[in-house]
Amino acid sequence: MSLSLGQGMLARAQRGGSPWSPAALFGAGAVGGWYDPADRATLFQDTAGTVPVTAAGQSVARMNDKSGRAAHAVQTDPARCPQYQIDASGRPHLKFDGVNDHLIVPATAWGGPRASWVCGLHKLTDTPAAVVFEFGRSGVAGSFGLFAPGGNSASEFTAMLNGSAPAFGICHGYPAPRPAVMSARLDIGEATAASEILVRIDGAPVTPTPSGANAGTGNLGTHPLRIGAREGGVAGFSGRFYGLMTINRVLTLDEIASVERFIAARTGVAV
Repeated sequence: MSLSLGQGMLARAQRGGSPWSPAALFGAGAVGGWYDPADRATLFQDTAGTVPVTAAGQSVARMNDKSGRAAHAVQTDPARCPQYQIDASGRPHLKFDGVNDHLIVPATAWGGPRASWVCGLHKLTDTPAAVVFEFGRSGVAGSFGLFAPGGNSASEFTAMLNGSAPAFGICHGYPAPRPAVMSARLDIGEATAASEILVRIDGAPVTPTPSGANAGTGNLGTHPLRIGAREGGVAGFSGRFYGLMTINRVLTLDEIASVERFIAARTGVAV
């Protein structure tokens, strides 16, 4: 059995006992990004990346992508920048205010119907509905994202996939305040919302409640990625952001479990 480039790099790192990070999955042709607030060297108070973040409480106008693709996330409006903070257990993160804080990765051509993502977060409230991140936006063809919560006054996490139609995987029973490492493997080409959106929370598979028959047809499009809110700073996430990886393929179980463990260590969640 042949290994993908990402699997081969993962296997070599594991055999050699060398440090591993999600950046190892980004081989030739990979699209996506890897964002790690625990690495303060990637955080800046200005969009040009010349003024580093040095202390808790400072605004973050730029978070560099660690995938090697230079898909950096920026915010040009100082009033909409999240803050660099350290939680009570000493874990660095970005604090989003639930109003309009967000960072934006410029539009990227995704180039296919598949994606995987892993996100470490701590939602602080169950109202109103909030966007943790969106590539595109719900209702726009070729989009995906994560909402926490997914609806007003809802104790849930919701994964979204939109080909020619929107589909949602709604994970009930996770009331705030709630840390989580959530992951999803997405494929517009599958037959139903349940098979298109494969969700794991804290390293374990869950069966979300499908909403929408399926995501229709087509590919993921050319869109910006927004972290912390929707376009215009609406539907802002109230909580802590510990990391995010997105990539334009369906990861193997071994690969996604490795990313989950890496981000879980940053989030303080056992997987």
